[in-house]
Amino acid sequence: MSGAEPILTANEERAAAALRLALRHESEAWPLKLDAGAWLSGAPQRRRIGRRLWTGIAAALAVALVGVIAYTTLPLVSPGSGVGTTASAGPSIPGTAGHFDNGDFSFDYPSAWQTLSGQYDETIVNEVDAVLGTGSWRSGCLETMYPDGHGNASCTGDSFDVSGGRVVVKVWRQVGGPVDLCGAAASANATLGPNAVLETRSGSGATWEIREPGGQFGWGYNVFVEAHTDDAAGLAAARALVASFRWAPSRTNGGCYQPDTPSPS
Repeated sequence: MSGAEPILTANEERAAAALRLALRHESEAWPLKLDAGAWLSGAPQRRRIGRRLWTGIAAALAVALVGVIAYTTLPLVSPGSGVGTTASAGPSIPGTAGHFDNGDFSFDYPSAWQTLSGQYDETIVNEVDAVLGTGSWRSGCLETMYPDGHGNASCTGDSFDVSGGRVVVKVWRQVGGPVDLCGAAASANATLGPNAVLETRSGSGATWEIREPGGQFGWGYNVFVEAHTDDAAGLAAARALVASFRWAPSRTNGGCYQPDTPSPS
């Protein structure tokens, strides 16, 4: 009898059906390679208590997955539709075509570039001001909204398609984290226009950190210009954007924290 298929009760059949339905809906966004029927019926014949245990697990899984569906989980940013707008409205950024200006800083970019996203928060640490370019981009951030109105965001890294000479540029700031400590800091390793920057290369792309006036590299509220491209022309366009970067005249750094040092004995 060890190879016989178990006979499921009505409750067990309902639990399996609920699990199949939940998995089918959930797999549209997050494909799962799990056959609920095989998971239940493929197991060897067990004693009554064992079958009841598996039924309870199946029901709990179904409730959990249905709960995920009931709590709205959506991309934190909808590519091509901006934040909090419909797809037809499209994302928007402050300034005019080819010129970004949010009152804190400004820069120029090719007017042929598309606005892929406006401002949004990446959890509580990073704030993205704009995503621009000619390539395809998708945010790796998801926000789960709960019935009480609170949300929880999680990010796993963006995805890009810049094949064929295309480029995507993401402009962001770190607005959360530890306090800025006074002391030795990294030195600029490149100069683009009037900006002394800290450049980090990654394949054919690059990231440039631009210090806030009076600040140091590694401090909060510095601007990062992150370029993804597969050719030299796209990288040159991103460099030109950094060279055009200007802080507003009134913008200053908030200072740093000086740790107490013990008095010499």
